[in-house]
Amino acid sequence: MKIEFLYPEIASLFGELGDIDFLIRSFPEAEVIRTKRIERPRFLDEVIDLVFIGPMTERMQEQVIDDLMPEKDIIRDKIEGGQTILAISNAVEIFGQYIEADDGKIEALGIFPFYARRQMLDRLSDVFIGKRGDLDIIGLKAQFTQVYKTGDLPYLCEVEKGFGLNLQSKEEGICWNNFLGTYLLGPFLVSNPLFAKTWLYEQFPDETIELPFYELAVSAYWKHLEDIRLMRP
Repeated sequence: MKIEFLYPEIASLFGELGDIDFLIRSFPEAEVIRTKRIERPRFLDEVIDLVFIGPMTERMQEQVIDDLMPEKDIIRDKIEGGQTILAISNAVEIFGQYIEADDGKIEALGIFPFYARRQMLDRLSDVFIGKRGDLDIIGLKAQFTQVYKTGDLPYLCEVEKGFGLNLQSKEEGICWNNFLGTYLLGPFLVSNPLFAKTWLYEQFPDETIELPFYELAVSAYWKHLEDIRLMRP
C-alpha cells in the first residue's frame, strides 16, 4: 500500500492535515510519500494506491496548475484507469476546465466538465449536511469559489443544509471513477467516519484497515450532526 501526499508544504490549509494523519493511522503498514512541489509526483510514473491533495492558497493553486499542466494527459489517463485520488476544497479546481478570477481566466487541467468562479471579496462560509443514500455527510465550508458543471458528472451527496457546488446547486462534491473531490472541511474523513469506512473498504477491499478511534469518532459524528441540525438555516 502506497499513499502519496502531494505538496504538504503548501496544500495543508484548514486543518486538513488531519485527513492524511487519519489515512496513515488507517493503513499502519503503508508507505507514505510526501511529494514536495520541486519533485515530480510519483503517481505519474508508478503504482500509487491513494493520492491526497488538500487546500492551498489561490496563488499556490495557480502555481500547482502550472506545474501539472505538462502532465495533464498522463493525469487524465491515470484517473480514467482508476487512480484513487482524494482532493479537498480548492484542490478540486485543479482538475476542472478553468477558473474565472477577478483578473482573468486561469486554464486548469481540463479533465472534468466544470469551471470555478472565484470572488476574493466574497468568501462563502457555512455548515453542511448532505445525503448520500441513507448516510448523512457533514462538514464545514469556507471558500472563495463556486463551481458550475458543464456536463454530466456524478456528485458526492445531495444538499440538506448549507449550499452545494454553488449557491444554487443541490449537489456537493465530485465522484468520478475513483476520484473524490469535495469542498467539505472538518477534516473531511475524520468528521465522517461512517463514510470514510465505507469508502476506504470499497477502494481497498484487500487491505488491512484499522480506522483510528472509530467508536469515539462515530460518537462525535452523531453529536456534530445533531448540533448542525439545531442551527438556524
